[in-house]
Amino acid sequence: NPDKLTKTGKPRSAETLRQLRLAENIKLDFEDGLTSVEILAKNPFGFWRHLRLRVPMPPSVNQWTRVWRGKAHASHAAKTYIDCMAKLLAKAKINPTYDKVKIEVRLYGLPPRSDVDGRNKCLPDALQGLVVFDDVQFRDQRAVDMNTDIKYGSYCIIDLKTL
Repeated sequence: NPDKLTKTGKPRSAETLRQLRLAENIKLDFEDGLTSVEILAKNPFGFWRHLRLRVPMPPSVNQWTRVWRGKAHASHAAKTYIDCMAKLLAKAKINPTYDKVKIEVRLYGLPPRSDVDGRNKCLPDALQGLVVFDDVQFRDQRAVDMNTDIKYGSYCIIDLKTL
């Protein structure tokens, strides 16, 4: 199987194969047609003031970075999630803002014993460069586990409001 081999023909590690499977699942979740972008309010210049995103559940903070040779790097899953978010927001023609932003995240279908904050910590990194220019613009960040059983898999709704 070519997926189990590196470019040089060496076998991939089990962790790398797990990351590649997770990245493939993220792509499929974004392509299922359940993602959406809504502009709920605009300022007088036509830029968004209140934005609502419905996206698949982000990878946890444990799956977001990988350490290689003593340095932390974004994992395959993180890169895939950021790329899919970029495509979704580009299709909706959302431009980044210079304003400070309040972010509220509602997580639906979170797996049992899953860390709410671990999912929430990855979202500023995923949204940097897409809705804000720098993740220090996020001022008030809250995450809520909605604790519901749903049949469409796990997803999150992100409300972004400029301050």
